[in-house]
Amino acid sequence: MPVFADTQALRESLRKAGLSDYARRIEASVRPVVMFVRRQEKDDTLPVGTSKMAGNPDLPPDAPWPMRPALAAPERHLAQLRKQIEDIRPPKPSMSASDVEGLLQTMRASGATEKDLALMRDALPGTKRRDPKVDASRIAWLQARMAALQTEFPLAFIAQLDLGQLSALPGFDPKLPRSGVLFIFMDAMRDDDGKTPLHHVYWHDARPTALRRREWPVELQRWNDRWSSYGHPASPEEAWSRLPMADRLLPHSGLSVPHHWKTALPQHSSKAIWAWFQGADPLQLSPHLPPGDTAHGGNFGDRLGGWPDDIQGHAEDDVDPPGGHIAVPGQTLWRHLFSYGGEYHAGARRSDSVASGDGNHFLMIRDEDLAQRRFDRVRDTYQST
Repeated sequence: MPVFADTQALRESLRKAGLSDYARRIEASVRPVVMFVRRQEKDDTLPVGTSKMAGNPDLPPDAPWPMRPALAAPERHLAQLRKQIEDIRPPKPSMSASDVEGLLQTMRASGATEKDLALMRDALPGTKRRDPKVDASRIAWLQARMAALQTEFPLAFIAQLDLGQLSALPGFDPKLPRSGVLFIFMDAMRDDDGKTPLHHVYWHDARPTALRRREWPVELQRWNDRWSSYGHPASPEEAWSRLPMADRLLPHSGLSVPHHWKTALPQHSSKAIWAWFQGADPLQLSPHLPPGDTAHGGNFGDRLGGWPDDIQGHAEDDVDPPGGHIAVPGQTLWRHLFSYGGEYHAGARRSDSVASGDGNHFLMIRDEDLAQRRFDRVRDTYQST
């Protein structure tokens, strides 16, 4: 998404793209945005209240760890998990062992290579070579998820944002609270059904100095000690106690342009603006770690406020399908609250989610709910290439 340091940079970019006729209208639709670069650091060394992803959250002393209640109607989720278990369990052989060996001997006599033989063996139901340890781990993981969905279970910590500090930046959305800390948690046990939000957002209007660093619940620590992504057995270096890192969020201000413009102009101009959105513009703000900084870091697409950096359709339409197509760029009831990339650095103290990948999660909120600080009404959507 085109993000610019200021309006002058935006105008110059539009001029170079041959879109000067639309400059005034596009300029009127921009919103300030704070983009983040992640810089990996040891979580224990970060000051309490630091804007970060992963690590241990800094919650008010009297605030309980956020929990997800048992699902009221888990039947569809459970049926999907049972289907996955059945797909892992090896099917019954369609041929006897002697028949399989006879077929392979015939192929050898005809000059088949070992690769051909392996492909044939794997193509026959019940004969594919599997890793019993991986299969058993994944089945246990799916069964544990089934149990977790039917009971209260702790949410996984994603990020915290020091709004008091960020509010001093020119890219800060003026409709956001100018104090306190915003916390993002996620239900890491459930697949995205497109209906019930996976993310839970909490705003505590407290100074960072009043917060206390909190250890993750034992249930989540044990979960991450046992399994890595998608139920694979966790290796010793992936054990929770050996994940010391968090990602400090380093902010960069800019002006963001809504993706709505890609579908709002006449066809001949639409091609030009698509090229403008997709092209590499030297005036685009593309933050990285400062020169000479050797820490792990980079731009994962994390941002606060502004417009969502759509990967597929408009995020506003995803969270509000009845709203239909956005006809006028910049005119929508929805506001982009926060988005983050699903990828992360190795060693980060975080929990893998079954509803994530290398795409982006977008957290959206209606203007009226933001004005009332009803962060419990945040909706989310996930997009990937």
